[in-house]
Amino acid sequence: MYLNINRQNLNYIVAMLLSVTIGFCSTDIYFSILFFLLIALLVALKVYLINPFFIIGLIMPIEVIGPLPQAIFKFLKIFLLIILGLLIYLNYYKKMTIDLKQKSNFSPFVFLFILFSIISSLMSPDILLSLSKVFQYLIVFFVYLLMSKTNLEKKEQKKVIDYFITGAVFSCLIGICQYAFNVSWLWPDAVIQSTTGTSRITAFFNNTNGFAGYLSLIFPILIIRVFISSQEYNLKTKFFNIIVLLLMLIAIFLSKSSGALISVFISTIVIILSRTISFRRALIISTPGFILLLILLTNIFNNSIFHIVKSILISQNRLFLWEATIKIIRDHPWFGIGFYNFYNTLNSYGVYSQWGQEWPHPHNVFLDIIVCIGLSGLVVLILIIYKVIKGLLQIDKNKNIFSLGVYSALIGGLFHDLVDSGYFIGTSSVATTLWILLGLIENTERRNGSGV
Repeated sequence: MYLNINRQNLNYIVAMLLSVTIGFCSTDIYFSILFFLLIALLVALKVYLINPFFIIGLIMPIEVIGPLPQAIFKFLKIFLLIILGLLIYLNYYKKMTIDLKQKSNFSPFVFLFILFSIISSLMSPDILLSLSKVFQYLIVFFVYLLMSKTNLEKKEQKKVIDYFITGAVFSCLIGICQYAFNVSWLWPDAVIQSTTGTSRITAFFNNTNGFAGYLSLIFPILIIRVFISSQEYNLKTKFFNIIVLLLMLIAIFLSKSSGALISVFISTIVIILSRTISFRRALIISTPGFILLLILLTNIFNNSIFHIVKSILISQNRLFLWEATIKIIRDHPWFGIGFYNFYNTLNSYGVYSQWGQEWPHPHNVFLDIIVCIGLSGLVVLILIIYKVIKGLLQIDKNKNIFSLGVYSALIGGLFHDLVDSGYFIGTSSVATTLWILLGLIENTERRNGSGV
């Protein structure tokens, strides 16, 4: 995606030279660093105006660096997403390749989710804090809607995906370096001071599950590239894709994130089944087995599977957290407690983490949605899941290959969010990237291209 800006670069050059001069003249090292960062910001801004997805792809897997507060990167991403939406609109509306009247696949559910979120926030203990989260959702969905309505060329689609893969590769390398060298400057302070510390790699994420979750989102797309659409690439590109795939697998294993491993396994199975016996047949065949598994997990027959899963959940403090969340839901079933109120509400019920950490969410997507915006949010979530499954059932495995990769990542992400949250619906780096990819899906389905 490119935006042609016919302006002279003189003002940028002058600003950078001035920054360099002041930086070198400064006797304080911190001021020097500040001015050099200003140079990098100016360069990045120039590149962003020309090719915004390049910067978005690189900055998405960055949530915190060193001692810098996480809020800085959150604010930066929100700002860049707003500019991205404006650039998409200005560039493609003039070219008459954007249709604002065209209905997006998930737009009705997005509207309902935002509506229920606003109502819940107005009923929450901290209205402004909760509405700030709703604003972030609005920005993410705004970009998704524009992406879904913009007719990108197949070449442009591939470039957008390349940028996200590049960011994921960079994140993999940082994570592997953390494991191999364990030098302090590679670790964000927020991670060092957390309960897990540096025992699990995080790259530039504030926790290991976010890092591994991001990689598990990109992983199915690479599976598609390596094993299904490889005929579109030369030998050099094929070899590079295989190396990247192996890097991601190594990084995910080193993260020790059980949720990400489950996500990768499920998404890979979905791709294999869809390419062999079709997802429709696979769904019919696997449904009885899935129902049996649910029965075993409910302990109706007092089986060993239930006790194994229960012991794991207890060791991770998940079961204790879920029980406390259900108590909150019973007291706030219709409108929930709003966003950013879970930790304080949990404490008011006398529930604290044995490790002294804050619990920002219940570590289960269904409980998370219900406790935040009430039972109405659960209805929206179920409708989105239905739409994803319907999309998988309608995929032409010979045409919509990219759609298969993203939808399989969504199914894997749903299983991931059974023991975590922020992958399927959220404003995290993982969820934001996912909704951008969902917008791209609608482009590929509209053009019936083979994907990326």
